[in-house]
Amino acid sequence: MAIVGFGYVGCCLGAALAERGTAVVGVESDPALVAELDGGRCPVPEPGVAEALARLSASASLSFTTDYDAIHSADVVVITVGTPVDEQGAW
Repeated sequence: MAIVGFGYVGCCLGAALAERGTAVVGVESDPALVAELDGGRCPVPEPGVAEALARLSASASLSFTTDYDAIHSADVVVITVGTPVDEQGAW
């Protein structure tokens, strides 16, 4: 499975699926975010997601790339888009 866009929605979805045994590749255009995610760090303030990414960072269940060619080998591709939020996180 590939998830294109690893912002709030992609990060939460990817972590949840990978924790349940689905191999997930996160495709993200921002190389700095990919490096952060590869290091097991998560910019998303959703409870439990940072801990899940830290656990998964050493596994083969979840990987990250800036290369959109990764979607060619995926059976399922989910495209997530940015959600505008205010200072308190509400949309």
